[in-house]
Amino acid sequence: MMMRRRIVPGMVGIAVAGAVLTTVAAAQPSLSVASPDGRNVVTVTVRQGTLSYSLDRQGKPLLLPSRLGFDFRGAPPLGDSVRIVDSARTKVDETWTQPWGEVARVRDQHNELRVTAEETTSRHRRFVVAFRAFDDGVAFRYELPEQPGLGDFEIMDERTEFTFAQNARAWWIPSNKPRLDRSEFLYAASPLSTLDSIQTPVTLELGDGHTAVVIHEADLVDYPRMFLAGRGMENNSLRAALAPMADGVKARGRTPFETPWRTIQVASSVKELA
Repeated sequence: MMMRRRIVPGMVGIAVAGAVLTTVAAAQPSLSVASPDGRNVVTVTVRQGTLSYSLDRQGKPLLLPSRLGFDFRGAPPLGDSVRIVDSARTKVDETWTQPWGEVARVRDQHNELRVTAEETTSRHRRFVVAFRAFDDGVAFRYELPEQPGLGDFEIMDERTEFTFAQNARAWWIPSNKPRLDRSEFLYAASPLSTLDSIQTPVTLELGDGHTAVVIHEADLVDYPRMFLAGRGMENNSLRAALAPMADGVKARGRTPFETPWRTIQVASSVKELA
């Protein structure tokens, strides 16, 4: 049976307006920040409502769009159904003295992009991701500002992903062994696509032989250590897997709150990583 649908002018206007809003939301522009030498470029965008980032090295994709966000206990995930509402840029070139190590004076030169994302749902929760692009890699962290919709929280998972453009060769040690000396294991080498649960840092070499990467973290304070979980043969992706407490909660906190930095060191070869 065919039924005719009566459309009045008002309905046409609503439909057109809805289509325009949908198009605007889907076409939200991306934001990019490059390292001082221009070789490393991080791009941040919203894909189907989810905030993601990607990384290009010398004009070639190194990391494909990778998801960002959190899963909370007793609250909806943070990172879905969002839009970019603000951004800020900073250039830094300064030198600082470290208390120990092989080099006393360290030059800190990077370009920073801070992206603020807000939920399009009724909660309107916000979070900031700060990206820093260096000549030898990139780093990013989450910042949860103080806000009415987000005070005390319990993180069950961090949604951070590292989705590589190639099935790289990886050097790693496992994180899912019950032995107390698991951090002293001899490393194994295998394709990225075969990884299960591993510790950081993990070293990877891409198939072109001219790009090496180390994924690690920095400024780890009042937050669980980051392991990495693979996706098997599904894709060349690793996701953050935080060490849980006894009750399964990964982290407890209250806004304002900052996570450790997720670091991606990049070099032209494995020997240059040092």
